[in-house]
Amino acid sequence: MVEIKSVTFEHHRESNAINHVKLGIGESSPRLSWKFSGNDKNWTQTSYDIEIWRVAVPNVTPLAVQAFHVDSSKSVLVPWPMDALQSRKTARVKVRATGPVDCEPTPWSNEIFATAGLLNRSDWTAQMIAGERMLAPNNSLRPVRFRKTFKVANFPAVRDVRLYITSYSVYEAHINGKRVGEHQSGK
Repeated sequence: MVEIKSVTFEHHRESNAINHVKLGIGESSPRLSWKFSGNDKNWTQTSYDIEIWRVAVPNVTPLAVQAFHVDSSKSVLVPWPMDALQSRKTARVKVRATGPVDCEPTPWSNEIFATAGLLNRSDWTAQMIAGERMLAPNNSLRPVRFRKTFKVANFPAVRDVRLYITSYSVYEAHINGKRVGEHQSGK
């Protein structure tokens, strides 16, 4: 029996996922790839089916589903079959493939999620913040801490939150004293 082992969005592998959601992908029409596992030696893909749901929040009822059938042996970097994702929008995807004539299709792959990042310049609307003093290039560079206190309206009802952040240097983000994410970003 042949199965689809993994499905990936263009340039985004499982290690880039948080809770199986690829966050902040930089493509509005990401190409898809999948790998097979199984022991059928002469099995080759002849077509594939893709189902894509538009989702407001991962693990919540989808907004809309579209199904696509493509006659193709291609399983690497296949074109995104539907209209482009918009900034901050999430899609849930699953794939199955069909082999030679009289073969049953593979089972559907596990679902994967991807959320588009801020794709347009106009999406970035924050104001720049800076330290109180300018540092000369040869002086000691002590870390500068920026804090912002804010309240979230309807806090118990909040289901999903994204922090979009960038800097001219290294940063480490914390919320309520807990580090956000596992990476450190900067020059």
